[in-house]
Amino acid sequence: MLTKEKIRELKGDGNGAIGKLVREHQASNGYVLNILENLGRLPDDFDGRFLQELLDSKSNQVRFWAVKNLGKLSDDEFLKALKQVATSDIDTTVRREAVSS
Repeated sequence: MLTKEKIRELKGDGNGAIGKLVREHQASNGYVLNILENLGRLPDDFDGRFLQELLDSKSNQVRFWAVKNLGKLSDDEFLKALKQVATSDIDTTVRREAVSS
């Protein structure tokens, strides 16, 4: 598992480093969840497109944390995706988080 310090370092290494890591380990929900749960504050220029891709995950927890982290971004690009999740996700917790985000 990645440490919080390593995740913080990857956030600072420029856009895409964390997204690439998540894509490489997408089959391992535990690994991806560890990353998503420990992202913390996101830089203004953070590339959240990989988070949007996770909204289709079979795992409720992965979708929840993807939504939670999308909500940290102040990019209107993700509003449509969050609205879609808020109105159609099968999990009430994920829908509630999308509304909050």
